Amino acid sequence: MDFLGRIRKLDSSLQRGLDNSFARVFGGKVVPNELEECLKQEIEDFLMQDANGQYLAPNDFRIGISAADYKNLSASEPNLPNQLTDRMTRYCRNNGWGFTGTISVHLQAVESLHTGQLKTASTFTEDTVSTSEFVPFDGNAESADNANTDAAPSQSDDEPQAAETSAAYHPQPEAEQFPTASRPIPAVDPEAATELSNPAVDEDQSQEKTITLLLQDGSSRVFEVRHGSNIIGRGTASDFRLPDTGVSRQHAEITWDGQDAVLVDLHSTNGTIVNGEPIDNWLLADGDEISLGHSVLEVQIR
Repeated sequence: MDFLGRIRKLDSSLQRGLDNSFARVFGGKVVPNELEECLKQEIEDFLMQDANGQYLAPNDFRIGISAADYKNLSASEPNLPNQLTDRMTRYCRNNGWGFTGTISVHLQAVESLHTGQLKTASTFTEDTVSTSEFVPFDGNAESADNANTDAAPSQSDDEPQAAETSAAYHPQPEAEQFPTASRPIPAVDPEAATELSNPAVDEDQSQEKTITLLLQDGSSRVFEVRHGSNIIGRGTASDFRLPDTGVSRQHAEITWDGQDAVLVDLHSTNGTIVNGEPIDNWLLADGDEISLGHSVLEVQIR
C-alpha cells in the first residue's frame, strides 16, 4: 500500500472511531443508510490491483452492530442484507471495480457494541457460496478472540487477502463470529430467531409497487427502476443513459426498495431539480418531474 493509501486508511479509521464514540455518548439507532456508507468506505479502503491492473473490491463483508440494533433491523428490514448486496454490486460495477467472487453481506450482533455503533470486516474470497443474511447466533458460541487466535495468520500490510478493519474474520461453518467482539455474542430471543429463519412477507411487500421514468423529449423512452441502486447519467456505466451534454457522467442515483424511491444528486455539475426546486436528496412521488441538464423525466409509480 502506498503512503497516500495509508493516510486515507488512517483517516477513515479515525473517522469510524469518532463516529462510534459519539454513538456511545449520544445514542441513536443504526439506519440502513449508515450501513451502506460504511460498506462503501470499506470497499474504498481495501481496493487492490491484480497483475493486469484491474481494481478488485473485497466481496465478503461482515458488519457488527449492537444487539438492540440487530433486533430492530432484523424485524423492520428483513431483506436489508440482500438490498445492501445489490447496492454494493452496482456501486462497484459503476466504478469499474471487479470482484474475486460473489458479493455477500452479513449483519451480526456484537455484545460489546452500544446502540448506534458499527464495526466492519471484509475479505477477498473466490467462488463464495455465502448467503447475505442476518447471522443467527447463540450464547454458546466461543469468543471471537479465541477464534481469531486459532485461525488468523499474521500477514503484511500489503497482503490483500483480509481487510484490516480491526481484525480479519474467518467464517466458521456453524457458529460464525464477528472478529472484533471480545465476549461471546448473546442469544437471540425465540421470536426473533423464528423471524430470521422464516422471514414473513408482509402485505405491503406482497403488493409491491413499480416505478418508471418517462423521458419527456418526444421519444417516449421509458426506464423501469430496479431494486437497489439506479444510476442516471451521460456515461456508459449509467443504468439509464441520457445523451445530454448538460448531464454529468454519473449525475444522480435512485435507490428503490420496492416501497420508497430516494433520488440523490451525485455532486453533478449542473445539479438536480425536482418540480422546479434544486435538491440534494428527495423522496420521489408519482408525478414528480426530475430535471437533469436539458432533460426532464416524469416519475410514474403504479
